[in-house]
Amino acid sequence: MTKRIDHTQANMGPGRDAAEHSNGPGDAVTRLLLTERQVAECLGVSPRHVRGLRARGRLPAPIKLGAAVRWSLAELRAWVDQGAPERVRWERLKDQSR
Repeated sequence: MTKRIDHTQANMGPGRDAAEHSNGPGDAVTRLLLTERQVAECLGVSPRHVRGLRARGRLPAPIKLGAAVRWSLAELRAWVDQGAPERVRWERLKDQSR
């Protein structure tokens, strides 16, 4: 059974969004791109679980910036809205909507 989550409030307090968490310099970028820890906070799981989901192809593909791995906040929101499908299915859904 697939559980839908409210990604705008999960583990972020009332009305808060992962993009609102302050991370010091580079905050403007974190509004668009999330770290593994921020993804975990949004999804209400541990960073270790995020790594496992990524390894099993259960998350959208991350964006690599050198050694840094980030996820698009907009894509994660759309992915959750579609019921958090596996990566292969998610990629097909994105291709169909283009």
